[in-house]
Amino acid sequence: MPRGTAEAPSTTAWTYTGTWYGKPTLTRLSFDVTVRNPSAAARWVVLPKRADEPIKGAARGVTVYELAGGAFLWRFEGLGGFWAVRLPAKAELRLRGLTLDAWWERAPATARLEVATASDVLIAGEPAAKWVGLEGASPTGGDFDAKIDAMRSKVAKFRQTEADASGSSPELPVTFVDAVPAPAEVKLDAKK
Repeated sequence: MPRGTAEAPSTTAWTYTGTWYGKPTLTRLSFDVTVRNPSAAARWVVLPKRADEPIKGAARGVTVYELAGGAFLWRFEGLGGFWAVRLPAKAELRLRGLTLDAWWERAPATARLEVATASDVLIAGEPAAKWVGLEGASPTGGDFDAKIDAMRSKVAKFRQTEADASGSSPELPVTFVDAVPAPAEVKLDAKK
């Protein structure tokens, strides 16, 4: 993820809350995440969807979930996918139960998660909010259940790239404007 200049980076605090084991070697890790934007302008907080690899900066679609209480959790779909939250100035939100996947043979004791902030997120050069059609940001504060369930979670907006002749949806490049890396070291407690 490129490094740019920014007024002030948002910050995150991660608490590991549990693990679900799927088909070997899929591991789904659950976290409570506090995201903060101390700056005087709105910023995106970009979070990984996978705990075992960096954010690649590409997407074939975006699903925006409206969490109870009005926060928006953006899931950028595809091999380069990631989570994101658009925060207004001086905002602090707690996201409970956010899941990250990993394909580890053996989970490490500590995971280094790639996190960044950006003044904007562009999809093929267009602001993501405009590309999806949802200009609003999340509230300035609150505690939100971020456990996404495909059958129960409310989808506020969804957009996917158009399928090509083979029927697959191509990934489009994603640019993080004025990106400021803010990696997080998170202990993974095997007892949970």
